[in-house]
Amino acid sequence: IQTQVLSESAKVINEMATITRMEEPDSENSIREGTHYIYGDGYLEILLRPAFINYSAWSRRKGFNPLFPTTDAFIAGMAKFPPVTDKQCFASPLRKQWGAQAKIFRFDLEKLSAEGVELFKSKSLG
Repeated sequence: IQTQVLSESAKVINEMATITRMEEPDSENSIREGTHYIYGDGYLEILLRPAFINYSAWSRRKGFNPLFPTTDAFIAGMAKFPPVTDKQCFASPLRKQWGAQAKIFRFDLEKLSAEGVELFKSKSLG
């Protein structure tokens, strides 16, 4: 029997992907495409702080403790996650919406898949 061991970062991204599929877009805990994340050619960009806040609230509502205790701990953990290819994302459309101080990370989709991470719900990916 093969068992895949996931890092804490991969587990949180998987939970966020679950939220994109389970929560209605108008839910206060939803993580929405175009607002919290976007897909590009071979990558996923996530607006970390708001996405983590929604994940954390969703986890508590479901009776689970978030895997990172704070947003800053989550961002620090993501900064060391191998699928991250850009920690600035200056040209991201999310930056236009959220401003210069927003923490937006770009993740390589192939590397995410290799880490065992599920895809976020997307209109363009099906």
